[in-house]
Amino acid sequence: MRVGSANLQEEKRLKQTKIVDPQNARSGDYRLELERIQESGICPFCAGGDTLKRQEMLAWNESFFLTNNYVPYPNTEHHLLIIPVRHIVRLDQVTTAEMREMMTLLNTFIDQNEVKGGILFCREGQTEVTGATVCHLHWNYFVPKPGKIVEVFFGSQPR
Repeated sequence: MRVGSANLQEEKRLKQTKIVDPQNARSGDYRLELERIQESGICPFCAGGDTLKRQEMLAWNESFFLTNNYVPYPNTEHHLLIIPVRHIVRLDQVTTAEMREMMTLLNTFIDQNEVKGGILFCREGQTEVTGATVCHLHWNYFVPKPGKIVEVFFGSQPR
């Protein structure tokens, strides 16, 4: 097999692997963006992906990085993503040491920004179940604006 042929096969495999789920997009523009990302074959949360190219990293350590959400929920003062550096999709793939690193990263942000309270949730596993748009384990942490309600839907859009 020629090298060029192997590269084409790998590119085809990546494009067939689901890395995002446009079906769960909260807007038409975001859906188009996710379709473009799927076509690229590069997970937006992995090295070379859109998130690392476009978003400012607020903090990081060996296992995780912290960034603002590209599409924040309405009525949030802060809407952060806590993303593992390595591409994983399930919580059972995270080690105890990594969980400590994740919490240290988040607690540092909370302390530095004098956050009085927030909501932390994780989307892991199949996007058809969770409603996630990216097939890479991640936590959302948000702080509602004072006096505002933030609506979050869990589960996927009707298919």
